[in-house]
Amino acid sequence: MELTLELADDAALTALRTDVETHGALSVPLAGAAAPTLFARATVAVVLRGALLAEVEGQVVQVLPGEQVAVLVDEDQRALLAAVDTSAPAPAPATGDVGDYSSEPLWSRIADLSKAEKLKLAKHGNADARRLILKLPDPMLHQQVLTNPGLGANEVASLISGGAASPSFIKAVLTRQELASNLAVMEAMVLSPHTPLHDAIRMVDRISFELARRIAKGGKARGQVVHAAKKRVTR
Repeated sequence: MELTLELADDAALTALRTDVETHGALSVPLAGAAAPTLFARATVAVVLRGALLAEVEGQVVQVLPGEQVAVLVDEDQRALLAAVDTSAPAPAPATGDVGDYSSEPLWSRIADLSKAEKLKLAKHGNADARRLILKLPDPMLHQQVLTNPGLGANEVASLISGGAASPSFIKAVLTRQELASNLAVMEAMVLSPHTPLHDAIRMVDRISFELARRIAKGGKARGQVVHAAKKRVTR
């Protein structure tokens, strides 16, 4: 399995190095991934300030509280963490280009990118990259798309209404008040089958009356949402 460990600052890297030198292991968040079986192989991408420092391989030796796992780093991999240079971390890509083969279209190579490269695309990629990331079966990456500074409410609404948004992406949108309260986003979420039903029903009273009326007349929505729309129109 592929995991990502994001470090907040140089102090966190120092602490990580100490843990690996002392215990040979590091704690890594699952970030929405399914808990692995013990002794499963894992690749951990260590990221600092958007730059990939190293990718180390190891073995899952313990499932920890708080959705984390302890990964025992292979002995020949531990030196990678000691050798990384953090004096000038490489900036994250501002577009969809990743790697040294950017002449190839992103859609043709995204499946072969490392977890760290996909994470960079989620956080810093352009609109095309964001849409491609949402097609990958990784809920953690979907959630990270919402941290992308280029993502706006109109694009979020378009992704949801166009069917590109996964359930994990929509659940993350619901935690962002500035997006969840946007009319276009709410109207897209009301109609999406991936929006939690109780949230979709709650939003029926906040969408435009015209959309509520269309839903009540048999628009493409779940039965409970149609029923809620009929109640609003009747009122």
